[in-house]
Amino acid sequence: MKYPFIIIGSVAIVAVIGAAVGFYFFLFYTHTAPAHTAPNPFSEASSSKGFDALAAEKAAQASIATTTPGVSTANVRLVTLRKTIGALGLVDGTVRFVESGTGHIYQVDSTGNETKLSGTTFPGARSAVWSTEGTRVAITREVDTSTLETFNGVIQKNDTGTMTLEGSVILGTVRNVAYSESGDILYYTQENTHGGVEGISKNLKTNKTQTLFTTPLHDIVVAWEPTIIITTKPSVSLPGFAYTKDAARITDSMNALSTKELGATVLFSGQSGNSLISWLQTGAHTVALPRGVLPEKCDHTGNILICAVPSNFEAGSYPDRWYRGEITYNDALWQFDMNTGSSTPLFDFEGHTNKQIDVRSIAATKTGYLLEGKSDDSLWFVQNPLTQ
Repeated sequence: MKYPFIIIGSVAIVAVIGAAVGFYFFLFYTHTAPAHTAPNPFSEASSSKGFDALAAEKAAQASIATTTPGVSTANVRLVTLRKTIGALGLVDGTVRFVESGTGHIYQVDSTGNETKLSGTTFPGARSAVWSTEGTRVAITREVDTSTLETFNGVIQKNDTGTMTLEGSVILGTVRNVAYSESGDILYYTQENTHGGVEGISKNLKTNKTQTLFTTPLHDIVVAWEPTIIITTKPSVSLPGFAYTKDAARITDSMNALSTKELGATVLFSGQSGNSLISWLQTGAHTVALPRGVLPEKCDHTGNILICAVPSNFEAGSYPDRWYRGEITYNDALWQFDMNTGSSTPLFDFEGHTNKQIDVRSIAATKTGYLLEGKSDDSLWFVQNPLTQ
């Protein structure tokens, strides 16, 4: 009968210890809320490349758009009545674009005359990327609800003097398609057989491919030049990370984190508290912008950053609802000095066009900016405000 007494005695001792520990915590324990970050699954980069989110929050407490710019004399015009999915401005003022849905390629000269360059049809064409000189284009179409197909082609003149589009489909589903500055290299990401994603470069002269990086992450946005930056797809509900190709993290984790390379400078945006904050990082030098911006709605000329800034922005819903098309922004154009961060409101689109424009992307040209509308696939040209 000694075993029951041993068991009862052991239980009693454990109960006494538990009660003592509970009493101690009751008297002395102070609760600390957990930080709203996710553990970093990869290594850290040098701290000089990082960013102090708290310092930026102090420098940028203003919400994304609290001031409505006045109507200026800016030259804003609709480039074409066609729906577009990718546009490029050439040096002579000519604009080339791909038509949404058909994949047909058109050219509009500086006087507004429109010419079809290629009638090759890509049913369900949904996005297009151009090389800088405007001779190569990668068109992605939707084969079905779960399959994408990307065609990489080059525009050439045939023996009769007419233009043709020659090329081939890239095998498998590819994303993050881009051309090098020279136009001779095609970059893209593709899932590998191990369940991860590979970053690939293809030399368009030799047709040889090279794997630039491998990552276990799936939903990523990649900036390729001048250095590779891998950013997890931004979400309002999940902390995001930005990495080098060697998986070293280059900034603090932030919800709705997004990035864009502007030459040697990287534009970052993310949520801090109830606001969207943005900053420019050039090496170890950081410039906080006085208001949040959406990097995909920005481009630069020299040290001037031009951004389409929503006047109806809600930090609690960006970017998820915007990506899903559940919300449409009413944008205005702002100018930022990339050296100091100072901002200047330029004009609101509604005042010039009598319609609200939700800008999907901005591309700088020699004389101004091409802006693509997200909700209606429209294409607009804005004369460079600096030359007016």
